[in-house]
Amino acid sequence: MDDTLANLYKSEIQLKRAAYVATILALIIVLLGVIGLISLSIRRRTKEIGIRKVLGSSVTGILLLFIRDFLMIVLIGGLIACPVAYLLMSNWLKDYAYRIPSHQHLLLLPWQAWHLSLSHSSACKL
Repeated sequence: MDDTLANLYKSEIQLKRAAYVATILALIIVLLGVIGLISLSIRRRTKEIGIRKVLGSSVTGILLLFIRDFLMIVLIGGLIACPVAYLLMSNWLKDYAYRIPSHQHLLLLPWQAWHLSLSHSSACKL
């Protein structure tokens, strides 16, 4: 029985391994790209950073300046990637005999968590 199931899902197991390798390679490429963008941005804004430091800006303020720029890029990428991933996942999983239902509201989970953390943050201040 186990051999029969293993033969049935052999291609799925190979696809899983290939997906893991592709995911790791994609993450490495993305991280190298982000590091390249940050270093290019720092090189272009060296004078601005020096002036901000002379005028009394903190390291945190300068870091937030760069984080704000790249956070928008990451958020836009996430907004594009989440629906595409949901559609691909739904299309791939519809062929299985046993499946669980997938819900669209799960895509909004990060937004809901962020919204809740902001709405309750004033109540948690000491």
